[in-house]
Amino acid sequence: MSAKQRGGAFVWVIVIVVLIAAGGVWLWKGRSTAEGGDVAVSWKTRLEKLRISVIESGQLKASKSTDIYCEVKGGATILYLVPEGTQVNAGDLLVRLDASTLENDLTAQRIKWEQANAAWIQADKTKEIQISLNASAEEKAQVDLAIATADVEKYKEGDWKIKQEQAEQDIKLAQSELAIAEQKLLDTQELVALEFAAKMDLDGDTFARDQKSVKLKMTKRQLEVMLRFEYDRQMMQLTSTMKQNKAELERVRLRAVADMALKEADLHSKEATLDLERSKLDDLEEQLAKTVIKAPTTGLVVYPGNQGGMGGMGRSDRDRVEEGATVREHQLLISLPDTSEMTVVVSVHESSIDKIRLGQPAEVGIDAIGDKSFLGKVTFIAPLPDSQNQWLNPDLKIYRCEITLGGDTSVLRPGMSASTEIVIDEIQDAIAVPLHAVRRRGDHFFCYVEDADGKAEIQEVKIGLHNDQHVAVTEGLREGQSIFLSEPPGAPQPKFADATEASKTSVEELRKKTSDINARPKSDEGKRTEGRTARGVPPGMTAEQWNKMTPEEKKKAREEMMKNLTPEQRAQMEEAARKRFGGGDGKADGKSDGKADGKGGPKPDAPADAKAGEKPAGTPAEPAAAPAASAVPAQGGGR
Repeated sequence: MSAKQRGGAFVWVIVIVVLIAAGGVWLWKGRSTAEGGDVAVSWKTRLEKLRISVIESGQLKASKSTDIYCEVKGGATILYLVPEGTQVNAGDLLVRLDASTLENDLTAQRIKWEQANAAWIQADKTKEIQISLNASAEEKAQVDLAIATADVEKYKEGDWKIKQEQAEQDIKLAQSELAIAEQKLLDTQELVALEFAAKMDLDGDTFARDQKSVKLKMTKRQLEVMLRFEYDRQMMQLTSTMKQNKAELERVRLRAVADMALKEADLHSKEATLDLERSKLDDLEEQLAKTVIKAPTTGLVVYPGNQGGMGGMGRSDRDRVEEGATVREHQLLISLPDTSEMTVVVSVHESSIDKIRLGQPAEVGIDAIGDKSFLGKVTFIAPLPDSQNQWLNPDLKIYRCEITLGGDTSVLRPGMSASTEIVIDEIQDAIAVPLHAVRRRGDHFFCYVEDADGKAEIQEVKIGLHNDQHVAVTEGLREGQSIFLSEPPGAPQPKFADATEASKTSVEELRKKTSDINARPKSDEGKRTEGRTARGVPPGMTAEQWNKMTPEEKKKAREEMMKNLTPEQRAQMEEAARKRFGGGDGKADGKSDGKADGKGGPKPDAPADAKAGEKPAGTPAEPAAAPAASAVPAQGGGR
């Protein structure tokens, strides 16, 4: 800035100060009284409408906003990005990401999927073939078993009986033939004796008889052998064949189950592989589709970090969104706020948050638009204070509130500054006086009222609600009275009841009411503290032992304790001390730099920051003999 510019700015500052002073004089105009050169300004009370409100500044944001994130696994490079501030409709192209790697992976995955599909088809047909083979093998085994079973019955009930009857018939036939041969031999012997037959005929008949006799013996022997050996042997052979066929049927069935288990396992394996390859293929196709991002709804394109009106401040290069930049997965790319419904975000001080309720009306002015104002209502009140601002000032507690605007908000943009007035109440025909005209002494409020002689007298009042400038007086004043805005010279001092004694009485009652809180029997107290080391007492020593030691013994014990500490333990003690005493700047005895009240703590001041009409709990009233009374602080509006 040049010297000429600095000079012009200084002139403007002087002009503004003069205008503020002139406005103050005009605002608080009234008549003045003078005694000894001192002047006290007075105020004429009147009935007026008093608006109780909380005034705060805030920023605009869209009530509804759609966030667009990068959903490509592993991130990607931005090839195209819609310009910021563009009004887009649903379906418009927002971002195009680099998809070359995904396209190559997709081609390779399609090949893997086709191979897995062919393997699955082969395993499925192999299973069908195995089912047919198993059915054929089982049918053959069942037929063989049935034949073997039938052979046993056939031999037992058919072949054996036929064979047995045949042998018996053969014996009977041999016996008949033998009888015939013997009779013939007898006849031949008689003929030979009569010399009607030759000797050769006798020899022939004798041979024939012997032959038939041998045949009969052999037939009987065959029957004996058959009865003794052949039946059992044949039955054992046929029964064994039947059992083997039955066992073979069981083996065929077991082999079928085993073969089917192998084929089904192979089929399931091929099916799982096919599903896995299909899932990978679908995932790559889905990832490829996500490289082209289109607007899901209508909205205004806003890059990350610009919604709060910071112009991208605080964004690192890693989070920057621009063409050519590489973005990671789940990184915010674009926000599409819907400007058809806007919300003002304000921070309300804890002293005013209890006044605000959901649904309360509010008037909102937009700094960038000018005199035009918008109406809205409170739609959100944070239950806890904002933690983001605590690192700046840990003692400052502010609550986030949201005010939703009505009417046409198309001209508004997210991040615009706004001034809000949340209307709490509106009192009709109220006697409203300036805040600094009401004084406080303990639990009493009073004003300096001008009497008929123009002198100041004390008038005790009762107050109600207040805003950032005026407070409603409910009792003690009437319309048309003149009150002094400041303490007039020579004004009398209030002489109310001893606030200290009243405070003592209330404290005694409070102690009586809270005497049972956390009460424990004395017998339990020893158990509760048994074995516990008091603060500052070396390890291995009780508080009772420590208290009995002399200062020299305590010093020596501390030195011994410090010598036995490891470097890690020493570092931990130093870190704990820094956290406890605020980095070493605080005082070890815990006393503040303010005035002490004789109990090691700061002396409680007059409740200057208390709300009008309320006395903070546990705050003693000021003595009646105090030389001056404090004014009611201007705390309305939460500022």
